[in-house]
Amino acid sequence: INNVGGSKSKPKPAATVSVAGQNYTTTMATERTNKPLWDESFLFFNVSTSERVTVRVTDGDARGEFLGEFGVDVSQVAQNLEMQDTFVLCGVKTNAQVFARLKFTFMS
Repeated sequence: INNVGGSKSKPKPAATVSVAGQNYTTTMATERTNKPLWDESFLFFNVSTSERVTVRVTDGDARGEFLGEFGVDVSQVAQNLEMQDTFVLCGVKTNAQVFARLKFTFMS
């Protein structure tokens, strides 16, 4: 996360991933950092390619200070494809960015 938050101190970020009415929150970073790394997987049920994944970044847990969010259409990463990109966090005045890797695997 580059340029994140309005305060001078670094955050202890967490990310909440939402799709199809389901939400999962990553573990909070153990140290204050602008470069957190979450290597986590979440299992979502009944997700269609018309859905949109939203990633909301906060300082602390899911109820912490809002640091920004970004969204990606499931259709962009569907069918066992992987997407890696840098996303601008929206909803805040900073130009914070986050690098994310998203992968969907559909099970029948």
